Amino acid sequence: MLTVNENIQNLIPFTSFSPEGKKTYVKEDHDLLKQIMENNKQVIKNKTSTNPNFYKNLAKGQHPKVLFIGCSDSRIPVSVTGLDAGDIFVHRNIANVVLKNDLNSGSVIQYAVEHLKVEYIIVCGHTHCGGVAASLEDEELGFMGGWINNIKNVYRQHEHDLKKLSDYDKKTALSELNTVQSVFNIVSNPVITEAWSKGQKLSVLGWMYEIETGKLRELDCRFESLDDIKKMKK
Repeated sequence: MLTVNENIQNLIPFTSFSPEGKKTYVKEDHDLLKQIMENNKQVIKNKTSTNPNFYKNLAKGQHPKVLFIGCSDSRIPVSVTGLDAGDIFVHRNIANVVLKNDLNSGSVIQYAVEHLKVEYIIVCGHTHCGGVAASLEDEELGFMGGWINNIKNVYRQHEHDLKKLSDYDKKTALSELNTVQSVFNIVSNPVITEAWSKGQKLSVLGWMYEIETGKLRELDCRFESLDDIKKMKK
């Protein structure tokens, strides 16, 4: 029996370029997966009924004006923005944390700014965030624990004020502070400062999504130039 490492030497059989050709590998007992495939067919039908070339045009390239950085939470679909495929570049992770030295988010930001020339980077936190709630507990969280520690650090910086709040308000405020911290980390990224120094049009801002109402709201946290960073440091 081949091990995973041995199998990886010959990956073609697992692709659509195998001798068997393209197939939809969804087993009969996987009802939810089958439903997703059927939903996909309906989405295609709806799109092409009004614009027959919709997908052909998408295949030619992307020119989004927005990079949306949000939480992986299933309750916050990017569709809340009302933007369509091709209009929005997306990066998501647990609790929308953006670190200064994170290769993942850093690569996304660099590509979005330098190659796609996005005009807006939106960091969107949300109410009832599980990652934020977990940061207030002492539970051992394994891999996720290392990530959540970044939110714990934000809490420690503002602990004096956050302790005065009710449990719900504390979590919401921490979600907002975590979002603001991510915005601060983004605007200190050399990719951003270089773009501004060249006169590139670019706004970096923080939003919140209220799960209980479905509403988006902007935080008082927007940067549009190097001068805005200088104001932050005063």
